[in-house]
Amino acid sequence: MNAPLTTKPDAQQNYLKNELYTLIQQDPGIFEFIQSGSLDGLWYWDIEKPENEWMSPRFWETLGYAPSEKAHLASEWQDIIFQEDLATALVNFKEHCQNPDHPYDQIVRYRHRNGSTVWIRCRGMAVRDDNGRPLRMLGAHTDVTELKLAELRLAEKNDELLKYSYAISHDLKGPIGNAGLGLKLIEENFSAGLDPMAKTLLSQMTDTMSRMITVIDGLHNIAVVDGLESDSETFSLGALLETVKQDLQQDISQSNGHITLDSDGDITATKVLCTQVLYNLVQNALKYRKPEVAPQINIGLGETPSHWQVTVIDNGLGIAPQHHEKIFEFLKRLHANHEIAGSGLGLSFCKKAVSRLGGTLKLESAENCGAIFSFTIAKP
Repeated sequence: MNAPLTTKPDAQQNYLKNELYTLIQQDPGIFEFIQSGSLDGLWYWDIEKPENEWMSPRFWETLGYAPSEKAHLASEWQDIIFQEDLATALVNFKEHCQNPDHPYDQIVRYRHRNGSTVWIRCRGMAVRDDNGRPLRMLGAHTDVTELKLAELRLAEKNDELLKYSYAISHDLKGPIGNAGLGLKLIEENFSAGLDPMAKTLLSQMTDTMSRMITVIDGLHNIAVVDGLESDSETFSLGALLETVKQDLQQDISQSNGHITLDSDGDITATKVLCTQVLYNLVQNALKYRKPEVAPQINIGLGETPSHWQVTVIDNGLGIAPQHHEKIFEFLKRLHANHEIAGSGLGLSFCKKAVSRLGGTLKLESAENCGAIFSFTIAKP
């Protein structure tokens, strides 16, 4: 029986790598295959004589030109690149020459021969002498036009959806609000002449109108979360919690809730999203409390090298493990409205908002044992 192969993967890779390098040196066809089959252009630039630059045939074909039309001169491509992108590329080139660890890697736009825009990811590395002085620059092009066009189409669709959401929210809330106002006026001015059943129906209709407004607001918030401004700022968790407590002052008072900040610290992120997530989690902790038991909510901040983690712990009703995934689903609720009012949208929003913050939202809980919600926020 033959002995088993004992060559280590690293050693095997090394001999194949060396073999490939030898093939490239010996057979020009291997180099041609690599540069034409895996790249959308290759270029080699003489930094000492910066007008001289060799560009592969594929370089020009990607931009709509026959290679025979173009000389091997840097000015040939500098005339058709977007000038603001050329400025960016030159800045990166200078920094890369000064510091080899600075990557020469950017997406630039060229004007195709037919007038369209070609998006190119342009990467390169300086070839240096023994003293580290750059002599040449080797670069590669990758055509990312389809990807960029897809991104632009997606951005346009998102913008349309945002406008649609605003319009629907406005058009639905207006009539519902007017109807609710009419019902309230009837209740205030004519309730004395109504029988008990009519009063009950009137009260139920008023509650339904209120829930409809809540659902519309919740749907709108979820729809627009991706369109919110993502400017980051630095703030403390304690300051964020004080804002949330002010907004929930009535709920805290009515439930005799007690909120404790166990650990504080600074976070750098989109403040409006963090505020809304914390607001929803604290509001749920106040809402889903045990009968005759005052809510106790503990909030803390931890961190890893890549993320902050905010934890919200309560002593409420808890959630059975089989429902841990369901509660994050769209319009899913574990309690009927006559038990605990709600829309089934708060945690759906939180999950989407936390994803926008570069983190995850998790739950640890068991029925009648309270809940621990924790969400992470990516560090910049």
